[in-house]
Amino acid sequence: MKVRSVFSRVITVAAVVAALAVLAACGGGDGGSSPTPGGGGPTADPNQPAGAVVVIAGPEAANEALAEAQTHSSVTTFLLPASAMDTATFDGLTFEANAVWGVNPVPAAANTEAFNAAYEAAYGQTPEGLTGVAAAYDAVYLAVLAAAAANSTDRETVRNHVTYVANSPGEIVTYGGERFGTALSVLAETGGDVNYVGVSGQVDLDSNGDLSKGAVRTWRLLNGEIAPIETRDVDLAAEAGAEAPAGQSQPERDAPAGPFLIGIVTPESDQGTAIVNAAQLAVDEINGAGGLFGQDVGLAVRTGEDSGALASAALDEDGASVLITPVDGAAASAVLEAASGANAAVMVLSTEQGIGDGSSNFFRIAPPQALQMPVLANLMLEQGPTVACVLYEAGDAGEEMAAAFQAALEYKQGAVRGSESFEAGQDDLSSLISDCIGE
Repeated sequence: MKVRSVFSRVITVAAVVAALAVLAACGGGDGGSSPTPGGGGPTADPNQPAGAVVVIAGPEAANEALAEAQTHSSVTTFLLPASAMDTATFDGLTFEANAVWGVNPVPAAANTEAFNAAYEAAYGQTPEGLTGVAAAYDAVYLAVLAAAAANSTDRETVRNHVTYVANSPGEIVTYGGERFGTALSVLAETGGDVNYVGVSGQVDLDSNGDLSKGAVRTWRLLNGEIAPIETRDVDLAAEAGAEAPAGQSQPERDAPAGPFLIGIVTPESDQGTAIVNAAQLAVDEINGAGGLFGQDVGLAVRTGEDSGALASAALDEDGASVLITPVDGAAASAVLEAASGANAAVMVLSTEQGIGDGSSNFFRIAPPQALQMPVLANLMLEQGPTVACVLYEAGDAGEEMAAAFQAALEYKQGAVRGSESFEAGQDDLSSLISDCIGE
């Protein structure tokens, strides 16, 4: 059972430790060098005034926090995640050169040419730039491979094999009909195990079901404009301690008589259509290679705004063994809740923090926002400050990201002097920020 807690989730503590070991080996950005991780906790003095302020919020709230924070003379560096990557964040504000730095997730470096070509051939346009499309395609392959490994369409049994086909060890297999046939051959062998590498790279899952690998682009504020710098790979399941379980294959059983069905819940939108198209493309490739258990894999599409009701219908009426969520975090949570008693794997396409809520059905096939935090910690240390004040917009998502940043920074032997939540539009932030900074 997965226990959801800001400080107990692997993505925010042990996994961040792993990422920093990898990032240290890669060096720093923009010509800087990444501090060597010590792993023994902070050595910087958290009682010193903060030299950096991290603001985890949307543009309006971030603007308010930055306006107050920049009145403190000890602060030389301001750090922002993707949620504040907007010129509105800096309206009415001016900063010294090299003062403002940020990060935003980007697709991992992977070979997407075959996927883009197949999608364009099927639908007359490329899927580039459409959120959730590659993740939906990979979700179908993972679900079908999990069913093949389980030799079952039983929801719980399939769910218990997702990690087995997603993570190391195992023979690496990629997408496409021909490679799917190779994967089935491997899984048919006694003790056969595969490690799926998808359109966006390795789809490794940590013990919480979160995607543990991704890529983050760094940026800075330059002459009032947001200027991208470089892309850094992040691996939260590296050698330093994050758990990416291999999973176990259950004993062999008779192949099921019925077909394997995947339910997909989407809104009525261009993005929703593209997600369904990608899932259908994967299903068509799999069926073109012979399907599963001698039958075609099916896709049950439920479109609309009531994601929870649609998910229930896909499970109860259509008989889906696995569900794929919308990109929106609230909609994804509704699908998870609907599936809570069904023991069905839920392939989550949302990157938002604050979802999952301890569900053992949760498998995120999109990079979580907390993947940004190790890189943000590195950016801070590369600029010189070792003590930070963290300000975050109130809510589970902000709290989880603040905890992820603190864990990352402390592993790098920096320190967080204070971590404070605030509401967007809060009347007076002066005392809260002053206490957090220590000035």
